[in-house]
Amino acid sequence: MKKMIRTVVLLLIVIGIANAESVQDSLSNRIADLKGQVEGINETVLAMQSTVDALSKIKFSGYLQTQFQVNGMDGGKNVAGGDFTANTHSRFQLRRGRLKAMYDNGLSQYVIQIDVTPAGVGIKDAYVTIKEPWLKWVSLTSGVFDRPFGFEISYSSSSREAPERSRLFQTMFPGERDLGAKIEVNPDKGLLSHFNLKLGIVNGMGPTTTNLTTYTSTSTPNHTNSSTATDSIKSVSTTTVTNSSSSVFENDNIKDLIGRIGFTAPMVDQNLEIDGGVSWYQGKVTSNSPDVYSYEKSQKMYVKKSDAANINKHFDRSYLGLDVQLYYDLPFAQNMGFSLRGEYISGKQPGTSGSSGFYNPSSKADVQALYNRNFMGYYVNYVQNLGLKNQLVVKYDAYDPNTDASGSDIGSTGSNLSTTDIAYNTLGIGLVHHWDSNVKFTLYYDIVKNETVNSAASGSLATLKDDLKDNVLTLRMQYKF
Repeated sequence: MKKMIRTVVLLLIVIGIANAESVQDSLSNRIADLKGQVEGINETVLAMQSTVDALSKIKFSGYLQTQFQVNGMDGGKNVAGGDFTANTHSRFQLRRGRLKAMYDNGLSQYVIQIDVTPAGVGIKDAYVTIKEPWLKWVSLTSGVFDRPFGFEISYSSSSREAPERSRLFQTMFPGERDLGAKIEVNPDKGLLSHFNLKLGIVNGMGPTTTNLTTYTSTSTPNHTNSSTATDSIKSVSTTTVTNSSSSVFENDNIKDLIGRIGFTAPMVDQNLEIDGGVSWYQGKVTSNSPDVYSYEKSQKMYVKKSDAANINKHFDRSYLGLDVQLYYDLPFAQNMGFSLRGEYISGKQPGTSGSSGFYNPSSKADVQALYNRNFMGYYVNYVQNLGLKNQLVVKYDAYDPNTDASGSDIGSTGSNLSTTDIAYNTLGIGLVHHWDSNVKFTLYYDIVKNETVNSAASGSLATLKDDLKDNVLTLRMQYKF
């Protein structure tokens, strides 16, 4: 009997052990399944995190400017958005439609910006920037980027209080960009943090073939995020452009040097900051004609020197510029700060009889005589905050494409002077209203004065014996994100 009981107990123990092992195996399997699920979720989360991290490095921004303009005369030529067509003195325009994408991982950046208007689609920026990984003070940029010269070139069209850049910059630096490479040094510690250096080597032609579509346009290219009034204190002829594989960004083997040494001088206790810089441009222009004209001040005329040796000869294209920006916050009136900015540039500019812009024949077959000119230009821009949403803007700019000639010389017999040599000055007065963080309205009036010519002038110069009625009123709405 006892033997039978021991047998039954032993059997029950064996069965219990077997059942326990079965339960343990089942539990182990369930734990393994659960572990696999958790690891799968972790992998998904890690993949999502990787995607989120990548997306966080991408930034999209853009702005659109639509405007209505009235000129004082039909077919007026101006730099406030391009010439009016022959029989019109009013128009609606889509001035700029920008979309910018940037990928930034800290040590490198990829940037591309396009401009979409009824005239076509164009590339405004397309560059890569890398930083040295130690102090992160020095960066190298290559591609199409803002020319590192002065202040107004790189001051965004979306932030600028006046609708357009000054005549000087539109003539000397059309499109504001160029193709090449530049080095920037921006220390962020110690005394050196008050200084910065930009130095570039560029083709010198500007973004002449950045258009993606074929179009004919009467607009003068002028290029250039949302800010309140307070933020912004710190912060001519028809042309046809065709995108073609034969288009080039360079017409000779000479590269141009361009750069700026800048400084900042914050005076916190005085509610004041003064910034500024010295800029320079040193390049060469290659003549494809034997005829070269230079203005002789003593003779009050252009003198032609015709020599076969002038073909493929290089002529100096050099500018020197000074710029200063003053920002002051009035201590006795809240949100009533102001900024005062100015730039002055002078130098040598080889051009043609019909253009004071840089000399750029379209091909070897397009033989154009070269005209050497000394030029000068400047602007002064005052912005007064009127609370958080409104600003008063007053801007005066002057441009003289030929400082050796006076208005009384232009049109005189044998001078060879033309409309290209006429000096202009413009007084602009405007109001800016920031509707919200995205939208702003600008009402701006340009009073344009041209140099009057010799009383004996005839032909196209005859109309310039008096000041042209070419003032421009601009009403603009901008949306920015």
